[in-house]
Amino acid sequence: MATTYEFAFYTVYKRLYPLALNDYLPNITNKNYKNILADENIKCEWIDNLLEIKKISLFSLFSGTDRHFITHLIFLIDKLEEPKCIKLINFFNSKRKYRSLYINDISKTFVCLATRNWYRSESTSKALFEWWENVSIIISEVIK
Repeated sequence: MATTYEFAFYTVYKRLYPLALNDYLPNITNKNYKNILADENIKCEWIDNLLEIKKISLFSLFSGTDRHFITHLIFLIDKLEEPKCIKLINFFNSKRKYRSLYINDISKTFVCLATRNWYRSESTSKALFEWWENVSIIISEVIK
């Protein structure tokens, strides 16, 4: 099984991850907020907004560090919601700043939403912050 970083990389670039992950890992600090592990740049408000969407289970939230370690949100959704999931994937892939991919497992569907924007500093991450602020709204509207 691919790591979340590899899954996000493939989602954006549509090719396999080029590096051996053991040789190059991002220097990130994680936090545990309401039993959700996320990197320190993910605002608690964004996690709260995602937690309000009852049909998804959060799996991985990462604000990105560079072109190899992609900003992503990975969540699980019940297989019964697959038609809505496909609608969400199509919507995200129609937008230039969004990319998405899903993989079916036995009973759940993994969904990866990703963007090429990554965290640099508070003052230079406006596009990234907009992405995180909008992602929960879009998911909520599509997966009602």
